[in-house]
Amino acid sequence: MAVSRTMLAMLFLTGVLAILFCVMVLPQQPEDIANDGSYASPGPDGFPSTPSGGADGGDNALSQLDYFAEICGATYELGDDVPLIKKWDGDLRINVTGQPDVNDMYVINRTIRALNGLTGDVRLSLNDTDSNVVFYIGAASHFGNYLPYVSQNGGFNVWYRNDSTVIDRAAVAIGSGEDKAERAFQITYAFAVVLGCPGESTLYPDSIFCTPSRRQASYSDMDRAVFRMLYDGRVRAGMTVEQARAALAQ
Repeated sequence: MAVSRTMLAMLFLTGVLAILFCVMVLPQQPEDIANDGSYASPGPDGFPSTPSGGADGGDNALSQLDYFAEICGATYELGDDVPLIKKWDGDLRINVTGQPDVNDMYVINRTIRALNGLTGDVRLSLNDTDSNVVFYIGAASHFGNYLPYVSQNGGFNVWYRNDSTVIDRAAVAIGSGEDKAERAFQITYAFAVVLGCPGESTLYPDSIFCTPSRRQASYSDMDRAVFRMLYDGRVRAGMTVEQARAALAQ
């Protein structure tokens, strides 16, 4: 009986050592790079994983690069006619003001957590004392306090550092009169645009950038791939889209 227990213990120990060998020694595939060289990855905590099905029916590296070029190579609507890559090179410190409700704050916190797994060294956090991003959720009559233009529909604006293409300030205004689902969508979409993704497309119906959008407060796999590519260390603010594509293809 003692021999049997000893043999069982040895077999168990051998199995444990084999598992440790596989985990520690064998090469592991990075979680943010798929086997085909693409940037598809499982959905971050809090967001359902939404596979993107477009006209080409695929999420391969080439289609992701095409979508990245379409979304990040676009220009912001307000006086911005330079089709260059725009992005942050420092952290986003976000002040939420106005009259956000519990659901608004849940969506904001969930989105921050998700994006922090997609934006490289750039981090997002709430900060009401030293902010460079303002999220106002409240009455439309106060939008003008936060945006450099008058709008009853809310909106967003970004400012660049010293006339460069590095974003260093942003403001978002969302009407509290919208229903919760619409506000959740607008919050999720505004984060994407403020990060440097001003484009719109009809190619992927489940994308946050799709027009007309599905208006769901989540990012598709293709959206996540776009964020990862934009904040890949090889992509710099001020690059042309073709330069960014070439850098990512290396």
